[in-house]
Amino acid sequence: MIALAAGTAHAIVRVLYSSVIASLAIAIVFSLTVLGAIRSNEMRRSDRSGPAAAYATLAICAALAFAGVVVYGLILLTQKS
Repeated sequence: MIALAAGTAHAIVRVLYSSVIASLAIAIVFSLTVLGAIRSNEMRRSDRSGPAAAYATLAICAALAFAGVVVYGLILLTQKS
């Protein structure tokens, strides 16, 4: 019975730290999307096309990474274990 409780506690701790890490990763990637989009627009308005393109690329890459992580999470959620 104690071994079962230890195994369950280990699984709960694993879920807790995994969810914290995943939440932070999602927040950071989405923040990079917003940052890239806003800075790109600011650079474009001040006629700085080089940095505007770099920030737009950051926004696009971060948006794709965000979408990929969401799709991966949905796939993991729907899989039977």
